[in-house]
Amino acid sequence: MEKSKTSIAKKLILWIVVSSITIAALISAVYLYDDYQKKIKAVEAQLVKIEESVEKSLSTSLYAEDEENAKQQIEGILKQPDMVQVQIWADDDVDPVFSLVNKEFEDLHPLTRRSLGIHKIVPIYKLDGDGKLTKDKIADMHLTVSLGGAKRKIKNQIILFGLIQLIQVSLISAIIWFIFKKLVSRHLSHMAHYADSMDLNDLSGEGLHLNRKETNQVDELDNLVLSFNDMRTNLKKAHEALSDYAVNLEKKVAERTKEIEEEREKVAGLLNNMRQAVFSIDKEKKVTAPVSSFSKNVFGSEIEGTDIFDTIYKDLDKQSEEYSQLHSALNTVFGEDDLQYDLMEDYFIQKAKYKEKEEDPENKTLQFSYNPMFNSNNELDKVMFIVEDVTELEKLAAEKAAKDKEIATINQIASNKIDDVKAFILSADSYIKSSIDPLQKFKNDQSDSSGLGEIFRNLHTLKGNSRIFNLGTISQTTHIVENDLVQMIEEVKEGKEIPVERIDGLFQGFKDIEGSIDIYLEVGKRIFSFGSADEITVSKKQIEEIQGLIEKVKSNQDEIKKASFCIKRIIFNSFIEECGKFKKMVQEIAEKLDKKAEFNISGEDIFLDNRKLELIFDALTHILRNSIDHGIETIEKRKEKSKTEHGTISIKTKEENNQFEIFIVDDGNGIDGERVMTSAVKKGALAKEKADAMSNEEKVNLIFLPNLSTADSVSDISGRGVGMDVVKSNIEKMGGKIKVSSILGTGTIFKITFPTAS
Repeated sequence: MEKSKTSIAKKLILWIVVSSITIAALISAVYLYDDYQKKIKAVEAQLVKIEESVEKSLSTSLYAEDEENAKQQIEGILKQPDMVQVQIWADDDVDPVFSLVNKEFEDLHPLTRRSLGIHKIVPIYKLDGDGKLTKDKIADMHLTVSLGGAKRKIKNQIILFGLIQLIQVSLISAIIWFIFKKLVSRHLSHMAHYADSMDLNDLSGEGLHLNRKETNQVDELDNLVLSFNDMRTNLKKAHEALSDYAVNLEKKVAERTKEIEEEREKVAGLLNNMRQAVFSIDKEKKVTAPVSSFSKNVFGSEIEGTDIFDTIYKDLDKQSEEYSQLHSALNTVFGEDDLQYDLMEDYFIQKAKYKEKEEDPENKTLQFSYNPMFNSNNELDKVMFIVEDVTELEKLAAEKAAKDKEIATINQIASNKIDDVKAFILSADSYIKSSIDPLQKFKNDQSDSSGLGEIFRNLHTLKGNSRIFNLGTISQTTHIVENDLVQMIEEVKEGKEIPVERIDGLFQGFKDIEGSIDIYLEVGKRIFSFGSADEITVSKKQIEEIQGLIEKVKSNQDEIKKASFCIKRIIFNSFIEECGKFKKMVQEIAEKLDKKAEFNISGEDIFLDNRKLELIFDALTHILRNSIDHGIETIEKRKEKSKTEHGTISIKTKEENNQFEIFIVDDGNGIDGERVMTSAVKKGALAKEKADAMSNEEKVNLIFLPNLSTADSVSDISGRGVGMDVVKSNIEKMGGKIKVSSILGTGTIFKITFPTAS
């Protein structure tokens, strides 16, 4: 479609004309509208003035029925400027009493006359004797005033505005046309002519110049000329370069080919010097070039062109979910965008076992990294593999982990008194051995679950004692098996049948515990010279001391007692000395619970063998843990009760009447006998009638009933609320007794009594 010619000057003038007329018209319309409103207000004021001037006189004439005088007054009103019609209407009359019309409007219909402007109805009231208007209306005067004068005035103003605008726009257009032609248009025409006449094959001529006087200022036209000449210069250079390129193309292609070949050699050299297998695969899952030379070291053969599932992943279990997910992911990602690759990337395996040959004794461990390679359409074209043989690294890591574990084990053993921890480790497996038969009995006949409680007490005791010695591996492994056993006991109570596989799982758990004990035992024998449980260590000084006492035994009974005491110290353990290990446990548990607690030991000493000491220490462990967890209050609560910030837990001993008494005292919150009694009744361990007749001390001692707890939740510190049953059982095994007394809000006292002969 051929375009018609125009000029910027025409467009500019047209834009200015339209804009000027539009703006002027809007402004004039505002002023004319204001004048029109003023004219209307003037007419309304005129009507008010007429009303005020004739109101009384017209009222007098109408009331006196002086038609002549009334008519004269109406004619006087009609002579007012722009007045169209005056009518007098009585209330009951069908026709007006008087109706006078301006001759100018006589030919118009009455309704048309009324629409010419403002129509006002003025009520005329009767005058009283004093000449004042009353409220008695005589008639209505209808006044119609034309707005024609105002409209004619506005029309004349519009005509005048139009003439002024026409003259103004004409002058402005002429001036703009002249200025634009002189300053802009002729120069643009010159530029266009110069561009049309420019020969692209010969750009050696003179550049573009404007035919105008040069000044120190630069305007838009000067900038345009500069840009045009710069473009011309650049075009000339490009033309020369293109000509040179065309002439020397073959030479440049050869040079560039050489550079590319050198780059390829550098990449190949870099690739072949990497200690990793680097290659890529296509959508057929085949290895494509380039392949790093180290790939042969990793896989033992050339892999280029091979299917990765026949070579690299050949040792994956083809029935495994891992193999299935990898195969599916690689089938999905090729030809798709990066989002699809990101979704599937997690299914690419990171490590795999690999054998170069079936007869190789060991697998290699290969570690894989992947990098997607997309084509110009952002579709996955290849996947780069970076494979590293990490077999030796894994061996080193495993050796380091084993060494770290051994060091941790040594530290755990060394943090205790060696003889104590030795005695515990050497006897720890007895808890497991004594649990095997009850569990086997339950497996053979699930109707007899009586042995499960004994197994639980063994595990609970083993876990508690291992925590005293800070032997984390044993306590953690035992805790897991204990959890499984507790769940099984609950299901047995509900009448559920336990699958044989779960019971076998407990047997495996016992083996795991024995394995954790063996870890400490092996380190103990190798590092700390642990012997058997029947062996004791006696110093040369102790033997010499006993030898000297034996020589004196015939003459002195006191020396016999001293000799006996020395032998006891070698064979047995001091109760007071052994209790010292509880101080660390109390402080650690209190700190874990954000509490403060002091631990004190005082009283007479007694010597016990390892087995009896373990039974008492297990009882003390349960009691102390309960005292810290449920007895000693937090710092805030102790302050509320006006107690010291730190609680106090004491072990006091004394020997009396061939009985050894141990008191465990705390100044904590005490035991709520009512809660203990309520829990016992709720669990069916006690009849309600019997409970109501109990004293508070009897209610408190109900805590020794099996499986009784008032705790709202299981605590990792004081167990599952079944520890007091274990405490009582252990004390009774050595012929002892235990009872408790407590004052709620004040504290608790446990008393353990057993014969010294034991």
